[in-house]
Amino acid sequence: MRKEQIKKYTEIARQTYQKEMIERTVNWFAEQMKSALNKHLDRPGWKKEGVFWLLGRLNEEIAELFKAIEFKETKVKVIKECADVANFAMMIADVYESGHVEEKERDDE
Repeated sequence: MRKEQIKKYTEIARQTYQKEMIERTVNWFAEQMKSALNKHLDRPGWKKEGVFWLLGRLNEEIAELFKAIEFKETKVKVIKECADVANFAMMIADVYESGHVEEKERDDE
């Protein structure tokens, strides 16, 4: 019985640590994303951009990230490119979430 309790509490501790690590990492990365977006406050935003335009920009940012890693750029440069990729993915998600794109109905629903 004692081994089972230890195993249970160890698992609870592991999950708690994992949850805290996720929270810290996501909060830190969200700050990187916000910092990148705040550098472009002069732009009109993404709400009226087409999804395919945003997807094209996402692909461009992925290519920039790939190059930064391939050419062994600095940690700061790679993190910046990661934030740029995430920002364009977020913009696409936001356009969909806000209802600016009609969804195709699926036959299996």
